[in-house]
Amino acid sequence: MKLEDACELIVDAEHKTAPFQKEGYPNIRTPNIGKGRLILEGVFRVSEETYRLWTKRAIPQANDLILAREAPVGNVAIVPENELVCLGQRTVLLRPDIQKINPQYLCYFLLGDEMQNSMLGKSGGSTVAHLNMKDIRA
Repeated sequence: MKLEDACELIVDAEHKTAPFQKEGYPNIRTPNIGKGRLILEGVFRVSEETYRLWTKRAIPQANDLILAREAPVGNVAIVPENELVCLGQRTVLLRPDIQKINPQYLCYFLLGDEMQNSMLGKSGGSTVAHLNMKDIRA
């Protein structure tokens, strides 16, 4: 099964850096994506206005997955209940179709050796390895 078949939605983040501030919504950048969980300590934050602009494609929901498509390629975290977050640059939102797959299973499957090796093998780039959206969907 392709990832696009297991998910209701696959959306990449804005391709620019959000303006940060001390308070507001957590902006999930690649350093905030751990192995299965978000790392919110020291997270950069964005205003209500920036949150609305950066979530116009999709608002991350509980049990969505956030995938780092660059620096480092392949880390995946689950969005927890009651946490409003904003996608940062170089991240992808995956919304599993719960009629087809359990979000936690998908998260740990993507973190498994086989999928991590596959993602690293497909990543390219002259300076920093990155995954393109076509490869993520497939």
